[in-house]
Amino acid sequence: MSTKKKIIIFLGILLIFIGTLIGYNISKPKEETAPPDEDPLYVIDFDNLENAKIEDGKKVNISEEILTEHTVGYYTNDAGETFDAEIKFDNISLYADEYQSYFTVTVHNDNDFDIDYISINIAFLDNDGNYIYSSERNLTNLKANTSVEISIDDYFDYTNAKNIEISVA
Repeated sequence: MSTKKKIIIFLGILLIFIGTLIGYNISKPKEETAPPDEDPLYVIDFDNLENAKIEDGKKVNISEEILTEHTVGYYTNDAGETFDAEIKFDNISLYADEYQSYFTVTVHNDNDFDIDYISINIAFLDNDGNYIYSSERNLTNLKANTSVEISIDDYFDYTNAKNIEISVA
């Protein structure tokens, strides 16, 4: 057998071997990554059911102080001017899955004027009134007599909150 044929056969076998390796790596299932269990910020405590219950595999907040409608009666614009305004917060939901907490709320601009920009701060408080978590969301172009849903999703477990404080600016 000539040297040229040996090289062609060798290259053919090498290509088949490389193709097999590539095919195996592509078809190999990907490992799912989850937040590290060692970090307490990434652990949803399903054993602590203070102000919560387990429902459909989720930890659901049941505090009436959180779930009831909240209203802020003023609005401060960018120039620092404060106006009487009715900004209502309802359809509130607070729950967690295995890795993350989820808070959703509908924000209503029940006024006859548009709000160009509004900063909403939501603070979550424990049974003693201590702050356990807070987050800020900014909305632009909130038209008169309209509503929009906002959400706060985080790896921190704040589902045991007893109450919330909502402020706007």
